[in-house]
Amino acid sequence: MRKIIFCLMAIAIAATSCGKFEEVDFGYPESVMLSSEGGEKIITSDEPFRFAVIQNYKTGDESTTIGTEDERYREDVEQRELEWLRIEYGSSRNNKELKIFAKPNTSGKPRTLHLELYLAYKYQVVKVTQN
Repeated sequence: MRKIIFCLMAIAIAATSCGKFEEVDFGYPESVMLSSEGGEKIITSDEPFRFAVIQNYKTGDESTTIGTEDERYREDVEQRELEWLRIEYGSSRNNKELKIFAKPNTSGKPRTLHLELYLAYKYQVVKVTQN
């Protein structure tokens, strides 16, 4: 009976510990500043990511991708766009480069979005601000 209880406890512990996302540092900058003119910036790291999502933390809006809402977290989508920001990256599982494109900011007020870079159950957040 003890062996059965021990096995059930081990299974329960293993089941609850799997699938939790953990924020880590892949080596990408914590924040990126872009000029009001817009343009392109490339960020790189020695650590890869698999896919990226753009988030607007202020409004709670989730990323939109090129395509339908069902593609929001698809890993094979290589381009994502939300509001004034677009990102592009390769289709491999070992992306080490992320291209960031910003539209010009004509409002005169700073604006911010967040990039979430994922690899399995690990992710890094990069804050993107444009003056």
